[in-house]
Amino acid sequence: EKENMLASLSETIFPEKTEAPADSAHYFVLTMVDDCYAAEEQKQFMEGLKRFDELAREKFNSNFVQCSTEQKHSLLQEMETKKESAGAVNYFYNTTRSLTLQHYMSSKYYLVNVRKFEMAPGRFNGCFPVEKKSA
Repeated sequence: EKENMLASLSETIFPEKTEAPADSAHYFVLTMVDDCYAAEEQKQFMEGLKRFDELAREKFNSNFVQCSTEQKHSLLQEMETKKESAGAVNYFYNTTRSLTLQHYMSSKYYLVNVRKFEMAPGRFNGCFPVEKKSA
């Protein structure tokens, strides 16, 4: 249930309008939190995850997954306005948002189609005309 909620949140943060791998963003978030964050931060993340769903229940009388798209966006807009405040819910939301965007920006789709990334040293053009500069 919590994994579905995290998947729904990741999809709401970055809607699947492209060929980007949005469906696996929540796995990336969970892996990064599990492998790269300290135990205290993991605990705060999980507490915030639980509290985030409770917040949706308090506000809309249903869990986050069952909320309408407008309700989800409304809740995320509220979280954006409280971005700097402390608390497990804000920590969870900010971490999830950051990692979801990191997942997209490191995806093959983004690097090839949006950023036009080329491996170093780049292309070699041996037939490029060289002009002498006049002094």
